[in-house]
Amino acid sequence: MALVVLEDVLEQCGSRKDNLQSRSIAVCLAYLATRRPVARWPFDDFWTYLADLDPIRRSANLNRCINAICLQLKTKRPERSACQKNVERKKR
Repeated sequence: MALVVLEDVLEQCGSRKDNLQSRSIAVCLAYLATRRPVARWPFDDFWTYLADLDPIRRSANLNRCINAICLQLKTKRPERSACQKNVERKKR
């Protein structure tokens, strides 16, 4: 579920020009970082790039970070359909 939250943020970041850092995202990153022994840089970079106000640069860097996080955790990225279901559930 935490990876789905990160994917949701990635999908939103192209249309928003504000800082996307929030406590809920920080908790998701911290949770994922403690799942197994991993390098911290992709989690730290994801957090840092959330504050980037250039949506294109932010989107590219967050995408890179999610790929690195999934490699660290030895898991696949969530399917887009799972992310969309989560977004639709939030709209209700």
